Amino acid sequence: MKPLAVTLLAISVTIPLAAQPSPPRYKVLPHSGEKAAPAQWNAAADQGYRFLFEGRLAVMRLDTAPPDTYRYQPLPDRNLRATFLNALNEQGAYGYAWLSQTKMLEKLPHPRTWEYTVVEGFADKTRKASLHSLEAQGYKPVGLFGSVAIYMHETSPDPASSPSLDLRVVERANRKKFLREVVEAGRQGYRYAGERTEEHASKLVMERCGAACGAPFEYREVKFKTAAELEQQLNTLGSQGFRVVAGSLGNEPLLVERSAAQTSTYMYRVSSAKDSVAVEQTLNAGDRDGFVPVGFAVHLGWTADVMLVLEKPTAANFQAQ
Repeated sequence: MKPLAVTLLAISVTIPLAAQPSPPRYKVLPHSGEKAAPAQWNAAADQGYRFLFEGRLAVMRLDTAPPDTYRYQPLPDRNLRATFLNALNEQGAYGYAWLSQTKMLEKLPHPRTWEYTVVEGFADKTRKASLHSLEAQGYKPVGLFGSVAIYMHETSPDPASSPSLDLRVVERANRKKFLREVVEAGRQGYRYAGERTEEHASKLVMERCGAACGAPFEYREVKFKTAAELEQQLNTLGSQGFRVVAGSLGNEPLLVERSAAQTSTYMYRVSSAKDSVAVEQTLNAGDRDGFVPVGFAVHLGWTADVMLVLEKPTAANFQAQ
């Protein structure tokens, strides 16, 4: 007769270990002040999360596994532009890139190095020449120091990703003129490429993009006040092959885009983004249903209403008319 202890051991090793629950794809962090945010972000990064976008809340996505983790730290705390740039370039040499339109820097698991500068000169002609030179080198605007735009570029970029010099900049000051120019530029083969904010002026940058990437492009404005209105409009437009221009979500007007080569339609979910727990649940429920987050849309009324936008491709047999 076998001893009882040996019998129990034999039984125990035949029982499979319970599967560990997978961590959620998305994690949402509430704003806790500039001093506390880096510790929160890095704690999430230690679990494999990477920053995606923020509004009132910061959204992070499970992206890697330790030890290949991302690192975060705040922008340098300097009062003078020259000392701010010096400190920023020191961090860039260590691999920290400014996360556009945030107050945080990010370092990749396998870091690259970055340089920062500003447009030089006072006269318009001098500033335009300086800006053209920066764009030719691949610099892009990432944020503001006061009212001065800061430009960043990678010090050893991939030669295949050489910057385009065929850009069109559209000012947002006059809404009707802005939309007319964006629509016309899209017809001519220009595509949304980002935002540029300097000297208190908000501008949209469009880049020439040939037939190989789906030109020409059609753009439309989306007007909304509530999450329900935005969801309804986006689903109507999505069924016609339009999709949200993610970079326009935090600005007015919100834009949707359709390529001449478009072959997909899209579904959208839009919900209020006030509570971090509810937003995290919405993101992860959407992930299970095949939706990915696009960003936070904002409606400016008496208060700023922030809404989470999720997107899902729904067909592959649509042809834009």
